[in-house]
Amino acid sequence: MLLKKQMNKYKNADIVFVSDYYRLRNVGSEKPVHNYINYAKKNGLQVEIIYSMDGYKSILKLILVTLFSKKVVVNGVRPYQYYRTLLFGLIKRPYYYFHETEYIFDKILKQQPFKTKILHYIMRRSFALCTSKAQLEYFQKKFSIKNATVIYNNNYIKKGKRNKTIFDNSKINIIMAGTIQNRKGAGFFSELADYIKKENNNIQFHWIGKEALNEKVYQSKNVKWHGFKKDYLNYLANADIFFLSSIDDPMPLTAFDALNNELKCVVYKNVGTAELIQGVNGCSVYNDYTVKSAYNSILTVMKQELDKKCIKDLMHNFTSVESFAKRLEDVLHIKNINSFKTKVHLKINLKNNNTVEYLKEMSERPLVIAGNGPSLTKINYKMIPNNSVVFRTNMFFLEDKYYLGKHIDAYFWSVYREELHDTLDNIVTNKIYNIKSFFYPMNLNNFNGKKERISINEKHTKLFTPSYDHWAIMATKPEIARLLMSRPLPTTGLQMLAVAMILGYKEVYLVGIDFYQSTDIRYAFDIPDSIKKTIGDVHFKPGYEAGAHSFEYDLFFFNLLRELYPDVKLYSISEHSYISTLIPMAKESNSNTKIKIMNKK
Repeated sequence: MLLKKQMNKYKNADIVFVSDYYRLRNVGSEKPVHNYINYAKKNGLQVEIIYSMDGYKSILKLILVTLFSKKVVVNGVRPYQYYRTLLFGLIKRPYYYFHETEYIFDKILKQQPFKTKILHYIMRRSFALCTSKAQLEYFQKKFSIKNATVIYNNNYIKKGKRNKTIFDNSKINIIMAGTIQNRKGAGFFSELADYIKKENNNIQFHWIGKEALNEKVYQSKNVKWHGFKKDYLNYLANADIFFLSSIDDPMPLTAFDALNNELKCVVYKNVGTAELIQGVNGCSVYNDYTVKSAYNSILTVMKQELDKKCIKDLMHNFTSVESFAKRLEDVLHIKNINSFKTKVHLKINLKNNNTVEYLKEMSERPLVIAGNGPSLTKINYKMIPNNSVVFRTNMFFLEDKYYLGKHIDAYFWSVYREELHDTLDNIVTNKIYNIKSFFYPMNLNNFNGKKERISINEKHTKLFTPSYDHWAIMATKPEIARLLMSRPLPTTGLQMLAVAMILGYKEVYLVGIDFYQSTDIRYAFDIPDSIKKTIGDVHFKPGYEAGAHSFEYDLFFFNLLRELYPDVKLYSISEHSYISTLIPMAKESNSNTKIKIMNKK
């Protein structure tokens, strides 16, 4: 009778988690899962959890889960230290939600090489739920993971109490929280405190957390080591800057606590938190893991006001339990009454923005959106109306001819490449193209890891004007905003289409958006060797960039846009483009088009 009850429990469960140890449920990697379980149960889902540390009980439960459960998620690497969980992973092929990256994987490979090899095999066969884009990229590069997406992490908002007696308020108080160990950068934190002591005596460093067992770490006298504190949130609430010294930390919860307590935040570029706070006023990302680079970032945030509204919306969109539930349940295809809605943290105001208004005013005109696929060189110009608006993207300026003329109303890009944008810099300066506006979702002035690069980026910012965040425009549509929370992402050509639809364009002509279907070439132009060296093979070989984008996701996004904006008429202007199999060809109605191919001098 008891066995049958257990069978039914796991058979009827919407999700079963396999985790490590019940007593750790309120800390570390266990905490976000237990947060979610409590939330899901309140919202009517049946969610179960079993612990691999439970001995023979866990063996029986794993057998039942293997036989009867449909959706299983293994939480963290620790459960796989047991052969029973490894065997389960080989048979069941569950989803896995790991909170570890290079430092931990290298460590367990040395300690348990045979088990780790089995784990690597399981990872390649199963679906990875990642805590950050950086972790996803590491998995893809290190383990050749093909099935993966980012669901981030979660934490409830808890604020500490302000108390003037905790710290010396005459000083700038910089704090870090975590176990005193090398992975958390305790030694680096100490070196930074020593360095800054010589430069600025008005800064005091604090560390909250206990020492790691059997690990030697340099602990500077210029840091106040407070030890473990149950009320550590009170310490956060009374500090000025949270300095995340970790060199390897996919998405630490302490950073969420710091941001929720409205601390300015400084983090290393390889830490997952960096991708959330990049470009936020009052936060900074240091590009080199050196005390000089870190100190420069601290100086930067000391001069800025924290954008509290932006932080609040980021926490809601990416770290709240509600947003986490939405992402997880979407991946697992679980229907639930989840009323989560994205809050827009705009860097631009659509109503009060002249450039966006300028584009919106032209929305009655036809629009040509050009990607950089091979079909760009095979345009039927008789299909292009004379008064068309033109959107271009990314490396278009490497084209050997002006395939759509010199005038560009809006230029979009999503990744900063210094060498590429030095080239664009020259194009703008010498008016090789006439670009009316620039759209990109990052702050160029954050790319200042080296002092000599600051002037370059200030020049970019000055030249690439007016410039705005096209992701902010897409975020005004919740159905689209949700799809920007994790990889794979829609490619930039389709992002341009989304922006156009939101701005009200009703007649759109597409070319160069070929869904990377050519097996011979990736782009309509050759990429110079000087640029090839900086972007990697994946950016000039045929096909999609694995993990970052995919054919299935682009097709899904394209069809979603058509469902959201059914009154927008889409046409292809090249029969050689894959997109012409999805939408009709435009009519040859213009024998004397003003937009035509031109030779470059």
